[in-house]
Amino acid sequence: MKLEKKAQDRVDWRMLVGRQCSIWNNRSKCVSK
Repeated sequence: MKLEKKAQDRVDWRMLVGRQCSIWNNRSKCVSK
């Protein structure tokens, strides 16, 4: 259960980062990270 929660949090975090990257138009930097 804990592992699933961590994975879900990771997915949510990645989605948030991806959204900010698209807003900042810094996809190249985000993808490299």
